[in-house]
Amino acid sequence: MKMKFKRFTAILLAAFALTGAACNPAPDGENPSGGGAVEFWSTYATEKVLASRVTEKYNYTRLPAELNVDAALAEYEGAQLIMSAEGDVKSYDVTLSDLTFGNKVYEKENVKIYNQKYIEVNTITNGQSSTLDAGDYPDALLPFDAAKKAGENRIAAGCNQGIYFDFWIPDTTAAGTYTGSFTVTYDGKEKSIPVRLTVRNVKVSETTHTKTYFSVDHGWGVSNGELDSSIDIVNEYNLALSEYRLGGGQWPVGMTEYWIGQFGKNPQDIEDWLNLVWDYISQPKNSTLALPYLFVSDSTGENIDRKILEDTIYAFAARCLEENVNLVDKLIGYYTMIDEPDMKGDGSVQHVKDVMDRVYAATEAAAVRIENAEGDAALKSQIAESVRNIETVVPVGRYVSAMADSVDTWCPGTHNYDTESGRAQFDLPGEKWWYTCVGPSYPLANYQIESAGFLPRIFDWQAEKYGITGNLYWAANYYKDEDGNHLEDYYQTAVRSVGRSGEAFLFYPAKPYGLDKPVGSLRLHYARDGIEDKELLLALRAGYERLSADSGYSFTADDILNSMYDSLFDGMKIQTSSERFYRVRKQMLDLAELFASDAKFAVSRREVEGNNVDFEIVLSADCSLKAKGETQNPVGTYGNGENEIKVYRLSASRTEGGELNLTIASGTEEKEFSLPLGGAAVQTDASQWIDGAEVLSGTAEQAGELAEITFNASTGSTQRLVISGEFLSAVGKETDQVSFELKGTAGLKYSICFEYERSVLYHEIAAGTLANDDLTTITVRNIYGFPWNSGKVKKVHIYFGDKGDGARTVSVGSISVTALG
Repeated sequence: MKMKFKRFTAILLAAFALTGAACNPAPDGENPSGGGAVEFWSTYATEKVLASRVTEKYNYTRLPAELNVDAALAEYEGAQLIMSAEGDVKSYDVTLSDLTFGNKVYEKENVKIYNQKYIEVNTITNGQSSTLDAGDYPDALLPFDAAKKAGENRIAAGCNQGIYFDFWIPDTTAAGTYTGSFTVTYDGKEKSIPVRLTVRNVKVSETTHTKTYFSVDHGWGVSNGELDSSIDIVNEYNLALSEYRLGGGQWPVGMTEYWIGQFGKNPQDIEDWLNLVWDYISQPKNSTLALPYLFVSDSTGENIDRKILEDTIYAFAARCLEENVNLVDKLIGYYTMIDEPDMKGDGSVQHVKDVMDRVYAATEAAAVRIENAEGDAALKSQIAESVRNIETVVPVGRYVSAMADSVDTWCPGTHNYDTESGRAQFDLPGEKWWYTCVGPSYPLANYQIESAGFLPRIFDWQAEKYGITGNLYWAANYYKDEDGNHLEDYYQTAVRSVGRSGEAFLFYPAKPYGLDKPVGSLRLHYARDGIEDKELLLALRAGYERLSADSGYSFTADDILNSMYDSLFDGMKIQTSSERFYRVRKQMLDLAELFASDAKFAVSRREVEGNNVDFEIVLSADCSLKAKGETQNPVGTYGNGENEIKVYRLSASRTEGGELNLTIASGTEEKEFSLPLGGAAVQTDASQWIDGAEVLSGTAEQAGELAEITFNASTGSTQRLVISGEFLSAVGKETDQVSFELKGTAGLKYSICFEYERSVLYHEIAAGTLANDDLTTITVRNIYGFPWNSGKVKKVHIYFGDKGDGARTVSVGSISVTALG
């Protein structure tokens, strides 16, 4: 039965909708004509411009008042326009127009307009309190018509207002550059905004290859937020997640009570559930469906009802057999009683085994029933195999060897993938999942409001690199405060769970604005865009592998993909910028488009030694290649027919420029393309810095090409070497990476910190243990993404060991600074 909370009146709805952050326009009657000057500008879609922050603070990301979008076919891509008002703006509107490319037309109906709605973040909670300002952050993306209806298309004096444009590129769009303009009217004035849309001749897969479980729940206050106490409201959120290529949690049927784990009490539940989800999971973009289950408590503790699970799996598999399709691979199991078992103490090992024994028994029984059912033998066999391989996802904070025989699919916190040793622990057969819950903090990707938009987007680039197939996020619609009470304002409560802004909610309620579906956040758009990026990366990798097999010449996409990944993150640490991200994304689109063309252009090898970069290029045998204007000769030809390729080897020096310019010719047509080389490296040898070095309780002497550092036994402090010198002034926003040569005994701990001109705090840039006794190069990448508001690097502090260590000798060699390319 569907019940509505009728006590909420239209007056309350209006007041609720108009509640906002600090930047509110003057009430009607005060300066009724508006008419203040407005400055228009744009910035990258992944930047977050605060409502009340002075525009000068955005000089590094500020762009002209125009929209530039670069997108593949069958994907969404965003752009934003910022209006900075000197005086109150009483009303503004946006008019779209078609864009054109020759006689081709990109229709304006493919663009959605959103008003950025601001939420007050009083405290920076994502680990960037030293570099980010508290204030009014954009998050909810309110459909523009709804904003106008609510009277929110107004700007207070001295405030910024963002307008977000979401471009959908139909797969029938002709590749090319479309231009035109959109128009913003405000208080009787008009501003034309140039628009440039580049459509690439490469397509994002309709099928989503990333599995996701973004949990939505009825018990988290959603009924109050939506003024709807029916269980159906949860499924509306599941459908809303689908628009972002994300899978929701459970799909409840029948009950009006708290429902997770209550499935199957009604004999009709299985059929109702199957009818509810079938059309949804049949769509290629929807990759994941969580199996419902009945929670029981018995001698094993909290467990599942085995027979209900068996019957549910069998019913789904039988529908697949009936419809002549196998969708069982989209099913996953996630059972809350074994969520994070590593944190539950004694008995958890046995408990996981008890639950998984029932899961395995249920899947095997369902598989046997399918094998014995009527129908096509080959399809039955395929479906039965898929049933046996249904993954049960178990979120954990760490690897527990005692659970190895029971856990089906490990789903570790993303921090585990930050180190090689952590990644190695979870390099196991089957699907690889990870999850985020209560963090992590910057510089790791997270879904917090104040975090840069490129963090959740690059998250999926990291997933491609590490072979992650599934992503679990614990809550997408938590509509209660930290104490579990209903919210007074669903659009102005940033901290709801465990003290982090935006944690556990990615939506805002629809009903305050009279909408028929929840209001999505910027963070959801970034997550969707990341998934689409990952589809292109996966296709590029698979394409290289396919051409390698077809031509008989062995190569992979590893080198070129890793060069892009290295420009964005190190382990799981993302220390980059929006400008850098979009530069790397353009390179990815260029490579994807060239490979998809008749040229079949592929970078099969990329090796760097000092300032020299060597490339191996694969090209269709029908094409020729020029580098820096000179025709190149292939070193070999492989394959035949349409799979015949030529292989070229090229070398370039970073000291000659940041790019290698290539020309690909096919008949009379030529295509220009540039391969990034990276910036040049400047090496400072130990002999050049040793005189200015300071050893805390010890000595430094030149020993060949190394500085030999002899430390006395330490007591109240850690052994430390402090290096200074003019060469450190080159380290800053234009630096790609810094490398240090260290030598000590295997297992010796080290920590490297920057000391800045205007800060009393040291910034740890690297830490770890030496793997062996040999000279080791420690490279810290993406230096340009560091916080540079404290001035230049004044000194480098290198710590060894722990407090109380005995005397030791270590060696330190050259320090290399590599500029951005």
